[in-house]
Amino acid sequence: MDEYERDDYEQDDEPVSSSEERGAGTSRNVTAHQQQQSPRLFQTIYNKYTSNSRPAARIESPQIDAEASTSHPMIPVLHRHGLIDPTSSANSIDNARAYVSSIRPVGGQQLKQWVKWSKGAAKAPDGSFERRPLAPGEWVVVGRGTYTGDAAQILRRSSATTGEEGYRVLIVPRIAPLWVLESKKRKRGARFDARLFDPEDYDVDVAPEARDLHLYSFLGKMFSHGLLIKFFWTSTLTPISCIPSHTRFLFKDHPFSNRFPYPQPDFWYFESDEVIDVMDNPLVPNGRGILQIVDNTNYTVNFGDTGTHCVKKSSLRKIVVLGDYVEVIVGRYAGAEGLVVAKHGSILAISQKSSRKGIDMLVDANSCKRCTRAAFHHSSIPWYNVDVTIIQGLYSPRDAVIKDVKRGRYNDCLVLNVYIPELGCSAEVEDVNVTLKGLTSFTPLWETLPLDNAT
Repeated sequence: MDEYERDDYEQDDEPVSSSEERGAGTSRNVTAHQQQQSPRLFQTIYNKYTSNSRPAARIESPQIDAEASTSHPMIPVLHRHGLIDPTSSANSIDNARAYVSSIRPVGGQQLKQWVKWSKGAAKAPDGSFERRPLAPGEWVVVGRGTYTGDAAQILRRSSATTGEEGYRVLIVPRIAPLWVLESKKRKRGARFDARLFDPEDYDVDVAPEARDLHLYSFLGKMFSHGLLIKFFWTSTLTPISCIPSHTRFLFKDHPFSNRFPYPQPDFWYFESDEVIDVMDNPLVPNGRGILQIVDNTNYTVNFGDTGTHCVKKSSLRKIVVLGDYVEVIVGRYAGAEGLVVAKHGSILAISQKSSRKGIDMLVDANSCKRCTRAAFHHSSIPWYNVDVTIIQGLYSPRDAVIKDVKRGRYNDCLVLNVYIPELGCSAEVEDVNVTLKGLTSFTPLWETLPLDNAT
């Protein structure tokens, strides 16, 4: 594993003397001159603990917690839990003055934690500790290491031998040509071109059954259909909204990748007056607005109080929730209609009319449009008359029959209306995967998919 792909930022183990701790732990009863010097003291101590660390990318400084109180001196303080929250541009180390009512001064161990955080924040792709789970099939970009800037596709969640959480992904390998591998003067850390792995280029002895499966092992690495199966720490991966056409070409022959929609703006469809979300665009305020299409290349969004802004197509996200009935406008499933039965990120799982499979297709939300459900009755309802067993809740354990599917109260789940013959009554079920047994073909995107154990 590449050393820069590790997520274990080492902590400076230099001991802190008691005098330094006393200096950092200034009493609240200080003079006005000491009050003015306290931010400078904080800067001095911070510089001491970071002087031996390797240079980090330019980042915003951590935010300083403060409680308004004019009766107490100003001292620099850390977050109450030792870790400092991601910052806004208005907060910097230079103006780190805080009025506090009752809080312990900064100690040496807290400063070490601050330094550890600052090293990590410099390398983190988005500078944030809050990361949502990534789903199988979702596209991400690698934030550092040999594969910095490369697009990858999530296979499954995994753990390193040290216990840290991460993901196994499919990525176009960057391995040295055979003549470089055989050379005695190999340059450490060299970045080679990204290209599909071909066992014939490396004289790999491949068993016939492995060749049929297109699964190879070379130099301790596993390759599938020419793509590398590799583990990355969670902090190195960031979701992306679109991928280059060249990347799609390299992934097109992999059966796993073909199960999911490719996030390409060429396969997106928008209409004026649609309510959309704007994401990952630093030039405009991220949030919800009304789309106004000028032409095929220019899009403007009305954010209400903040006015109208021009937005790139790649930053637009359609708002589709579980239980919506949609029509696919462009792409592989153009013309198909169905109910959104699962969702993760921008990927929608669609169940068509009269479906007993649960999920019939996976599409990108931006390739669909919401439509009415006028013709969605009785026998055309997904899982209509499918026998299930209630295994949790008030009515467990009893057999039931599905009679209707609709959207949940808070748009975050589906609600199934079931009939319980034993009691002669109907009931509504929300936690489908926990409460019901029998929808074996209904596999949400976050559960196990092929290649789950290919490591």
